[in-house]
Amino acid sequence: MLSRISPVERRLVTVAGVVLAVFSVVLALFPGVQGIPLWARVAIGAFWLLGTLLLRRGASRQQDQLDELLEPPLERRDLQRRVAGARLIPALLANSGFPAYYEFRLYLLDADEDRLLPSYEPEGSPSSTGWAVGQGVTGRAWQTGEYDAARGEALVDPGYGLDAEQLQRYAGLQVVAAMPVRSARNEVMAILTGSSTVDDGRLTSPDGKDRHAELADVLARVLIDILQVAGD
Repeated sequence: MLSRISPVERRLVTVAGVVLAVFSVVLALFPGVQGIPLWARVAIGAFWLLGTLLLRRGASRQQDQLDELLEPPLERRDLQRRVAGARLIPALLANSGFPAYYEFRLYLLDADEDRLLPSYEPEGSPSSTGWAVGQGVTGRAWQTGEYDAARGEALVDPGYGLDAEQLQRYAGLQVVAAMPVRSARNEVMAILTGSSTVDDGRLTSPDGKDRHAELADVLARVLIDILQVAGD
């Protein structure tokens, strides 16, 4: 329930505001008024203070009412955004335009861990443990801000910095490509990584790279316009 300012409080606030305004004008126009007895000045000062407190209380109550009115719609809007993102992004990743044996994951940087963690992954696929900045194809794409891809033996190149557990976990992959997801200001805010245990050349072909970039651009608008995890 919204708290309301009573009619009496409203009248007191109005009167206090008028008196404060009038008294300020009187002091400015008639300096001689300042020669009135001390007790009168103390009384006026007390009334001035009371009026100020009433004005501040009235403003605070009105702000509280405004906050109470706005809070439910804002909470509902945030929920709608989260639900929309939870439906749109998996649908986009599942309908990437590539054959079903290609999987796409969206990675966002966790500032606390300084690690790229999967925000959305293919349903039913093993979960990724994420990548340190500069590690693997995904981590390197974030570090350089550029598209990166590797095929076959190049995936286990020491330059990618994979540890023994990661080499074992991803041993079946034949191709990985990572595309930066950029804002309109060209700032990297996520990495869209595609991978497959079958390398038919489509993912890293010129046409595949264009499709990959197009999907990254669409996801950028979802992240910015719907989920608002970043700005333009």
